[in-house]
Amino acid sequence: SPEWFDYRVGVHALGGGYVARINQVLRVQQGLTYGAYVRADYQSPFPGTSILSTFTQTGDLIRALDLAFVEMFGFKTKPLPTEELDVVKDMINNKRAFIFEKIDGVIMQLYLLKMYRLKDDFLKSYEERISKVTSENVKRAVGEVFHKAAGYVVVVGNSDLEAPLKAWTEKQGGIFEMRPAQSVIEP
Repeated sequence: SPEWFDYRVGVHALGGGYVARINQVLRVQQGLTYGAYVRADYQSPFPGTSILSTFTQTGDLIRALDLAFVEMFGFKTKPLPTEELDVVKDMINNKRAFIFEKIDGVIMQLYLLKMYRLKDDFLKSYEERISKVTSENVKRAVGEVFHKAAGYVVVVGNSDLEAPLKAWTEKQGGIFEMRPAQSVIEP
């Protein structure tokens, strides 16, 4: 999708590393976790899967979810400041060299081209296309993808989380389902 590069920059700003918004809020400012990250995978049709992952204590779970949702859904309404946008684009482009430093990285990139039926110019023009991303394009691409109706929240924890998670999920307009781990791992 032509929006992939705009979306990639937005996801990185949101959760692509230590200085990303989700990690800054949940870890640095609130001390709720050791780390919080968002990852976006290439997939067809666009946008594919994006995953936010973090770990927090049981008593802080609802607070962490609320803060993460504020960042995810508030992010799409506010453009990235130019300084933040430039830092994110530089981080993405500067890390790309390390992907190609070993043969397994090169093979993985070629595999992605074939698996997702991408043209060779996808890799050749990657850095250039990242560099051309604007704040408005990021806002639009992320805004089209991040919406509560398309998301799932998966929590692994104890049964004492059931009541607060059910209430939180219903407040978000979602459907709550709780399953014991055995139902997932046993035939």
